[in-house]
Amino acid sequence: MPPHPNYHGNVYSPLKDVLQRLPQIDSDHVHYRRSTADKRYLEALVHPERLNPPAGPDVSTITVKWTQQPSPEEFRIDYADPNVQFHCGWHQDGDHPEYGNIHFQYDRPGLDDPVYQATSIDAVTPPRILWEILDQLFTEIIPSIAAPLYD
Repeated sequence: MPPHPNYHGNVYSPLKDVLQRLPQIDSDHVHYRRSTADKRYLEALVHPERLNPPAGPDVSTITVKWTQQPSPEEFRIDYADPNVQFHCGWHQDGDHPEYGNIHFQYDRPGLDDPVYQATSIDAVTPPRILWEILDQLFTEIIPSIAAPLYD
């Protein structure tokens, strides 16, 4: 049975709300987007001056892709900073089962290959998972992994 036509709105509406509440994100620039095969995702623009350390001048993006079919849920939450070619993401999608149910990955200049790490999330609902991941992004990942690239 195909998903209900409002399926994406039901899962994405609270995720959009999470993104719009974060001070690092421009709440006026959180939008639904479409990709191939009519799949939808959220895209949010990050204020470069609201990051610690500040980035810029180009705007970074966060993309959130979430599906509830097949079970278990699959998601990809990615951050990209074009200023320093830094990209990272948390994925629960079966692409790298050797790292467990959820993995974190990042890539930046100077690495021969992306770095993959097993990770876990304590939250269980999509909005809380997104909150937890974005908290890690803004308080741990950007200051420790991306910050040295800003020098």
